[in-house]
Amino acid sequence: SQTQVLDLRAVGSLGSLVSYSSVRYDFARRALSYRVQKVFQKESEYSTYQKTSEGRDSVSFSLNLENDPASLVFRGGGDPENIPIADARGAVLLDPLSMGHWERMFAADEWRVGQTKHRTVLLPAGESRFDFHLAPHPLAPPAPRKLEVSVSVEGKETLEVFALPIPCFRCRVPELGYTLWVSGSGGILKFSDGRGLVIRLEQ
Repeated sequence: SQTQVLDLRAVGSLGSLVSYSSVRYDFARRALSYRVQKVFQKESEYSTYQKTSEGRDSVSFSLNLENDPASLVFRGGGDPENIPIADARGAVLLDPLSMGHWERMFAADEWRVGQTKHRTVLLPAGESRFDFHLAPHPLAPPAPRKLEVSVSVEGKETLEVFALPIPCFRCRVPELGYTLWVSGSGGILKFSDGRGLVIRLEQ
């Protein structure tokens, strides 16, 4: 499970977006279910202490891969909607803000510069956008899509995590425009969406 908090006031939105995500898998490291919830907390000013919220919007989706067809339950303020997804077994769910989900792509992998890995991914809710003209997440039901992507290992770099230098591999996902920095054990240390959003495990 993973929790991430993004302060959106730097891009003109008065608030923060909290993303809660979890994955459940079997002993063979195959994903059985995913759950993602995003909560937009409206705040008008910086504060050391939590204040009473001026308002909050929440969306969530739960993906169950144990059944065939798989199903995605979306909750966005109204009644829950069940969205069937055909032929989703073996696909890794990718939520851009949930770095832990990317790690499911790289279980027990070995890494070499110049290598290309091919993976089947499921994009459940489109792309996250951060722009003061737009809401940080849509309230409309998602249109899940399955996609074959390639992960190209472009080079080696060293990133500091909790003040410790950790060697990693810089990888490119051209179909999505994403760049990932992956440790030798498959952990995601840094993520860039190619349009200005950069997430790091620790600054």
